[in-house]
Amino acid sequence: MKPINNMQELEALLNKKSISSLGCVIALYVDEHVLVLDGPQGKVLDHDKASDCQVITTLADISDIISGTLDPTTAFMLGKITVKGDLSKAIKLQTLLT
Repeated sequence: MKPINNMQELEALLNKKSISSLGCVIALYVDEHVLVLDGPQGKVLDHDKASDCQVITTLADISDIISGTLDPTTAFMLGKITVKGDLSKAIKLQTLLT
């Protein structure tokens, strides 16, 4: 998969995924932007909302995870991803992205 170059590309990619399979709300903070993956609504939102967990990363790192050049667990262990809230919910995001 080609690298993600901007937030619009990331949002478009996420909109093609089955967001409802998450079954929860995950706020994805990428650099200074936020995308909320609202599982119950099956939507990607471009504004903040109360969430079950927050995942904080950079566009470069999320692009590497999506392209398969960076393992999500390794990224977490290296501090390239920070999770606040329910870690089990964040693991659902890993399944959606990889």
